[in-house]
Amino acid sequence: MDPVTHTLIATALMFVTYLLGRYLGYRKGEEEGSQYIMTLFMMALGVSRLEINEDNKSILAFDEKGNKKYLKLSTRK
Repeated sequence: MDPVTHTLIATALMFVTYLLGRYLGYRKGEEEGSQYIMTLFMMALGVSRLEINEDNKSILAFDEKGNKKYLKLSTRK
């Protein structure tokens, strides 16, 4: 294998691994960010578990004792 071919193959493989790492790193960061926001939201409400119902746009929040809080989401138009 001549040096030019080797250089082209090595450069192409480095570029592919760069793109793969960039994509996977973004997805991981996005997931961790979403989890952090949900944790902050739960701490602000003082609850330990959330059930989100997208059909009627409501959230059921449960505290440590199992007491239920019903949160209705309003949409402004």
